[in-house]
Amino acid sequence: MSRDAVTRGSGPTIGSRPVPGLPAFCICAFSVLIILVVISCGDASAALTFETPDPDTYVHEVVDLVVDASANITNVSFYYRTTGDYIPIGEGNLTLPSFFGIQWETRMLMDGEYEILANGTIDAGGYETATVTGIHVDNTKPNIAFLKPTFGMRVNGIYMLTMRADEEVTAVDLYID
Repeated sequence: MSRDAVTRGSGPTIGSRPVPGLPAFCICAFSVLIILVVISCGDASAALTFETPDPDTYVHEVVDLVVDASANITNVSFYYRTTGDYIPIGEGNLTLPSFFGIQWETRMLMDGEYEILANGTIDAGGYETATVTGIHVDNTKPNIAFLKPTFGMRVNGIYMLTMRADEEVTAVDLYID
């Protein structure tokens, strides 16, 4: 490197003095080491979330109860209540990868609003719970009545049947013997 190149400022300097023995460019490399430490504290990673039913849902007869559980939850028990203490429904069955489910038979229950609780056992000890509220059980049978023909009336040939049904009835299957 010539002295002119150094004095014109195209090379490295120390303070304001040029350094004649160093090249005009210098590559400096350095590494930064970042260490990420994740500490798991007992059940902090345990999670239990209801998949079905949704809150404020009307249900009847047999209802599927399903929760999504983190990998460290080993079993899930389901309970229901209107007020007061929870009443057991049963143990959920595991469906891979992470769902526990059970069928809730509601036909013997009073119509009304219920709360459902899922209680998951954590493999390291402890429990994780999830609740869903506003589950409205309504097992009232719809009201359907024949208007024509009336009971005991004999019909022959083509005859139009006339019926009355509650608003929630959307279809009727008739079987004539």
